[in-house]
Amino acid sequence: MTLHEVTHGRRETLHRWLQLDDGHNLLAIASAPAGVLREHTPGELAAELRQAPDTDDARLTDELAGWL
Repeated sequence: MTLHEVTHGRRETLHRWLQLDDGHNLLAIASAPAGVLREHTPGELAAELRQAPDTDDARLTDELAGWL
């Protein structure tokens, strides 16, 4: 595993994953809360963003469509 870049927050992380995933590279989203390495999926990040109380559904839908 090699570190490609560091992002901050779910929105930025999902955005960068969608930009970098070209179907040829194996990408992983990982965090280390409390010193424990954990892998996340893009769908998990999108679901968490969708459920956040301050999320504007129309804006999130537009961002996801634009990133794809």
